[in-house]
Amino acid sequence: MIGDLAFNSFHTMRADVGIIGCTGLDSEMGISTSQIHEARINREIIKNSAKLILVADYRKIGTPSNFSIGNFDDIDLLITDSFANEETLRLLRKRGVEVIQVPI
Repeated sequence: MIGDLAFNSFHTMRADVGIIGCTGLDSEMGISTSQIHEARINREIIKNSAKLILVADYRKIGTPSNFSIGNFDDIDLLITDSFANEETLRLLRKRGVEVIQVPI
């Protein structure tokens, strides 16, 4: 879903757990995406979820993208792979984010 239909749906919805992906995750920009329409919707998902699971492969970790959608403190659990940027993972763990690395 995209556009106003998606935004309005997520704007009025509350979730115990929200699961999103991203195109960038780094210490300066936080969670980011390359799609402006996706950014608006993901911000609503983050805002309206009691817990956030972020899914991102190694290509996204330590690399910013165009539009910020959240910060490290928004993330409860990061699921990534064994090639993810260790410095960024260390910073996330230091902020209390649980990190699961899946071997690939």
